[in-house]
Amino acid sequence: MRGIHVSMLLSVERLVGSQELTKLLGVNRARVYQLSSSKDFPDPVAVLAMGKIWTYRSIQDWADKRGRDFNARALDPTGQGTESATP
Repeated sequence: MRGIHVSMLLSVERLVGSQELTKLLGVNRARVYQLSSSKDFPDPVAVLAMGKIWTYRSIQDWADKRGRDFNARALDPTGQGTESATP
C-alpha cells in the first residue's frame, strides 16, 4: 500500500458548514441561512446530508469584499478564538 504524497496534503482545502459560519461571521443559524440564500454569497462546493459546505477561503473573501467581520480564530481548536480578523 502506498502512502500519501506530501503534495496531496498541500492541496486539501479547509471546508466549513453552517455551524462554522455562525462562528466565523458572528451570526446565528437563521442569519447564516439568509446570507447563504443571497445571490452574492459563494456557491457551496457540495451539498451533503448535513447541509451545504463551502471553502473557508471563499467565505473569507466574501466577508472581506463586503467589509463584514470575519473571526479567523473562531475555529481555533485551542479555544482561544475570540478576536476578529477585521478591525
